[in-house]
Amino acid sequence: MKSVKIDIDDGFSSGSSDSVPLITKKKKDDSMFVKFTQSAPEQHSKVKAVICFPIGCAVGVLFYYFVINPIDMEQDSKLATGTLLGFIITVGYGVSTQVRCIITLVLPIFFGQSGRSYVAAFALVYIIGGPVSNLIVNSSEMVRSLSCITQLMANHSGIKFDLRFKPMKGSLTELQEKGFVTKGVEKKFTKAFEPIEKELEDQAEVRGLKADNDKADSFTGNAVTRNELLEEKYKKNPGKTEDKKVERKWEKKLDYRCEDVFSQGVLRCRKWFANTYDKCMDELSVAGYLLCWPMKLDFFCELVNLLPGAFGLNCDSMKVVNPGVGETYMASKEMANELKSSMDVNLQYKMIETPMDLNYMTAEEVRKKTIYAFEKKKKVVKFLLLITQRLLAFTFILVFLSAYQYHKKYLSDFRHDNNYISGYFKRIDARRKADGKSFLLPLKKLEKKEVVYPTSCKLQKKEAGDLIKGTVTLFFRVFLSIIIVMLDHLLYTVLYIIGKNCKIDYKQTGSHHIDLKVYGEGFMGDIVRLFLSSFNQKHDIDQITSNAVCLPYPSKADKVKVTMIFSVYAGMWFLLYLQAYGLRLRRVIGGFFYRKREKRRTLYLYNDMLKKRKGFLKMMRHRVRKQVKAQVLKRNTSIVVSLKKEFPKLCCWLKLVSSSKDVCLICEDKEGSGYHKCTTPNCNFGYCGDCWEDIQEICYACMSKGDSDSSGSSSDSSNSDIE
Repeated sequence: MKSVKIDIDDGFSSGSSDSVPLITKKKKDDSMFVKFTQSAPEQHSKVKAVICFPIGCAVGVLFYYFVINPIDMEQDSKLATGTLLGFIITVGYGVSTQVRCIITLVLPIFFGQSGRSYVAAFALVYIIGGPVSNLIVNSSEMVRSLSCITQLMANHSGIKFDLRFKPMKGSLTELQEKGFVTKGVEKKFTKAFEPIEKELEDQAEVRGLKADNDKADSFTGNAVTRNELLEEKYKKNPGKTEDKKVERKWEKKLDYRCEDVFSQGVLRCRKWFANTYDKCMDELSVAGYLLCWPMKLDFFCELVNLLPGAFGLNCDSMKVVNPGVGETYMASKEMANELKSSMDVNLQYKMIETPMDLNYMTAEEVRKKTIYAFEKKKKVVKFLLLITQRLLAFTFILVFLSAYQYHKKYLSDFRHDNNYISGYFKRIDARRKADGKSFLLPLKKLEKKEVVYPTSCKLQKKEAGDLIKGTVTLFFRVFLSIIIVMLDHLLYTVLYIIGKNCKIDYKQTGSHHIDLKVYGEGFMGDIVRLFLSSFNQKHDIDQITSNAVCLPYPSKADKVKVTMIFSVYAGMWFLLYLQAYGLRLRRVIGGFFYRKREKRRTLYLYNDMLKKRKGFLKMMRHRVRKQVKAQVLKRNTSIVVSLKKEFPKLCCWLKLVSSSKDVCLICEDKEGSGYHKCTTPNCNFGYCGDCWEDIQEICYACMSKGDSDSSGSSSDSSNSDIE
């Protein structure tokens, strides 16, 4: 790139005597506002700072709400980041022209690739937060459903297995509880021996008998009671051995029972007299004192205690109890205790597992392991998606970076984004035209392709190409997003159909009965019956289970987020469509903040185009002849063109077909009105009207070889000066 030095003092750019001077007209009737806005950056700095400071504050607030606030992070972090950046923007906008220009350039930069990248980041964030997150949730639900169904099937198989195994397990459990057969025999023997033991050794009954005897003896007034006589009797002869002591204890118990018979007679007799007296008094209230007095003669009841002694019926169980009862009882008791201690059996059993069984996992273990592995991967994916969302949220930095780079190149490189036919450009051309000097407007056809009219709605060829290229790229993004959304919707639909239509109720019924009967009434029959009774088992199954808990319950993607995805893409295409017009504002903003710099850039563009205009014909001849030498020029020889040339009358309608039209050798436009075809035999090349006029109506493709060589060399030298 050649640098061009522009001297502002003398008003001319170096490199050509025909260069355009930089002339600034000063209008005396400019208002104060116009002077202020069009002043140099270093002028009125304090006033500009006072005015721009609140504007910068407003920009900082908007920056926080529209850029920082949508970022997915903690609220404290948002406030800290937004406050810091807002402070920098506010102060910078107030004190620095460069910062003002860069921040203002952010708006048109949004129409460019950096701005669209920032907007596209929102679409990606919505995709991650919407369909992708929903895919993860539904995948987790699918894993849960499959694991649950596996567990349900295992439970059904386990119930059937338990039904087959329960009789054996129940028998072993019952045998263990009973202490096998011997424990049952011991319990049966102990139960049969308990009444005998209670009869011979239990003294609880004696206390009640003593109370009745004392009550009956209280009416006689005897000095010595029957209880005292019995205690004295057995105190003299308690028994020397343990069996005799038990025997004497039982005999004393029998004597108390015998005495209690007479005591009950006395007590009931006295009770009868008392009841009869009460009834008599109730019937004969006044005369009862005379007629009912015989009922008070209850001393006759004492005859019950006197009659047994008179007739020799005293209570003496020693005479009636057979000797050896105590000895027999003690022997039986010792045998029962020995049977109880020696027949305490503890039955134990265990399942023997082979080494291969140790590697097996239950269905519950498989389910938990599957869910754990999925959740582990799910956490990793969610973490990566969160990091991606955070990073995408900071793509706004690219917008500021692009604005800074444009600002830097605008001030340092005259050629950067300097192809606009502005009003100042037109005034320069009009002034030169009025002075009778060479001028540029109207531009040549080829020149029009290289410049931009800022107020024109027509897109440049490059701008149109960028629009098509960006649209194709955006289409692939939209297509990929549609695939992701459709995958999420497909998974949701499949899970929804399964959950809606695959509910099944399982009914399991079955019975396993074992009934063993032993006929026989003897001791051995009882033992065998006791042994086999443990195997009498009855187990039934009648249950209904459902897979409703295992059915998937998918979640549907948020329609708002899906709508936002494609709304963002629509906004991207809108920015893409307005890209050419938006990016043209960059020059306007730069010119507003740096007015002298913009005039120098316009002057540089005019001088550069003026030099290129002078070498235009030489450049065209050089390019065409160079192509001729290299045999690059080729004619369009398609079938349509051949038919059109061979049968012009018959195939005249082929002129309507675009592929049959010739193109201009210079600008490569399609054949149209004013198109000139070379009349030289075997040339067949043509030129559009503008290019034919620009090359002074000379066909460069069919010039003589000698002219071609000589002029080609001269054109090479002149072209090198232009470049």
